Amino acid sequence: MKKLLLVVICGFCLAFVHQSNNVEFESQLQEFYKNVESLSANFKQEKHSMLLLEPLKSEGKFYFKKPDAIRWEETKPQPNYFAINGDIVVRFDGKSKTVSDNPDMQIKMFKRFILKTIDGSILNDKNFSKQFEDLGETKRFVLLPNQKQLKKRMAKIELLFNSKTYLLEELKMFESEEEFTVIQFNGQSANKELKPELFN
Repeated sequence: MKKLLLVVICGFCLAFVHQSNNVEFESQLQEFYKNVESLSANFKQEKHSMLLLEPLKSEGKFYFKKPDAIRWEETKPQPNYFAINGDIVVRFDGKSKTVSDNPDMQIKMFKRFILKTIDGSILNDKNFSKQFEDLGETKRFVLLPNQKQLKKRMAKIELLFNSKTYLLEELKMFESEEEFTVIQFNGQSANKELKPELFN
């Protein structure tokens, strides 16, 4: 009986420490991003699907500048990019560039998702339940959709943040266990001056 009581007490203590670490890191993460005006990073992306014999792979560069300017540029296998700056959307398919000032709902949702993911504010989104894992050098958050419409589009999101720099190192988006996209970031730089033309 005493051993059982000890196990229960230890379990409560570990759960309290786990929750405390979670809240503390989230607070530090959001405080850090209050002072971040820009971000740039290299990325490697893999798209996994049951319909593919091998994952689709791409590489490129990502840029962000407050308040809401984003550029996602693939350099491999084929150069292309799109940029969002306010309501202006620029697409380059490798041959020609198009500009629109009327973004569709998909672009708006993507923009909102990226901005909330970058600064970690997605962790407070009530549309998701949250799981936390302290891996030492990194912190992993697993977001599970609560909303019926969201569940139709995704099974879960996994975010891996560096424990010291607070920068996002990996993003996984699961439509199912077999259908998912992995994006790994490296060479991240915060508050580096970015030329305005990157977003035009």
